[in-house]
Amino acid sequence: MRGNVGKLLLTAAVVLVAFTGKGATAKAYDVVGGTAYISWDEYIDLGDAKIAQLENGTVASKYRIIDLETDKNGMPVITGELLNLMDKYVPASIFDYDWYLRKHPELVEACGTDKNAVYTFYATTGQAVGWQGRIAPDKLICPQNFDDARYAAENPDVAAAVGSDKMALYMHYAGSGIAEGRKGYATFETVNTYLKMYEISSQIIDDGMSDREVVKAVHDWMVLNIAYDYDNYLKRTIPRESYEIEGAINKGKAVCDGYAKTFRAFMDIQGIECVKISGTANGGGHAWNKVKLNGEYYYIDVTWDDPVPDKPGQIYWYNYYLTKDPTFGGDHAPENDGEEWY
Repeated sequence: MRGNVGKLLLTAAVVLVAFTGKGATAKAYDVVGGTAYISWDEYIDLGDAKIAQLENGTVASKYRIIDLETDKNGMPVITGELLNLMDKYVPASIFDYDWYLRKHPELVEACGTDKNAVYTFYATTGQAVGWQGRIAPDKLICPQNFDDARYAAENPDVAAAVGSDKMALYMHYAGSGIAEGRKGYATFETVNTYLKMYEISSQIIDDGMSDREVVKAVHDWMVLNIAYDYDNYLKRTIPRESYEIEGAINKGKAVCDGYAKTFRAFMDIQGIECVKISGTANGGGHAWNKVKLNGEYYYIDVTWDDPVPDKPGQIYWYNYYLTKDPTFGGDHAPENDGEEWY
């Protein structure tokens, strides 16, 4: 990928001229990679005939519906559905500009630090060549999901100054709290779990790491910090949370589905294309991952690289790590091979 930086930057320069030379402003739902991304309101305004075409697939390849609601203050409402779209498209209003420039410092040559220029590159060129974006962590919290009670309890000086009004507390958090290093939380566990994953990522990943080094850092962290929920597996009492990211990150326990979802979420946060593979392993239902590195696809199964029972503090092997073989030598049988990244 790095060998094509010159070509990408040249393309970016042409694109920027096209956007800025005519005095145009990029919209949040411009055409990206051949797909016209539109908001729910725009979808409604299309009219019955166009909606029917979308629903029956006639023009489905040209449109993707994103229900990006806003509250009364115009702030985006972050939902689990939007989080799942992170690896495909991130609207400009919640795009992580600073991280994108740190990950691709070559862009400064073409874009500088101008947000419109950076986003235009991402939307028109970066995505097409695998330079994925992500949601800025501070944008995961918005007025609608802001946990004002917790913010007030953890920051009594703020509560004494602005009172208990939810919007006043949020405005303090967004306006100065983030810059002061004060933590914010959402009222939804999913959002707080993603925030925790951003924090973990910042601790184990350096900006200068290659994507392959990022994958190893995440793989190793998961092996060291998540244990297969073996006791519940033996008792056939596996709780729902062990199948989800929340169980892996917040409880340190997961089964294969939780491992695969968590690995994919970490890749989303790092702008690396990844998909969860479903299938069987040794005859039983199983899940693992497929990840894209330098334009090529590799398979990885963090679950089977994590010893059972758990061996705290130890990484024993990389037997199921970045192989081109989707079956890992024949003991895995994928039912889907991630042809669509979603």
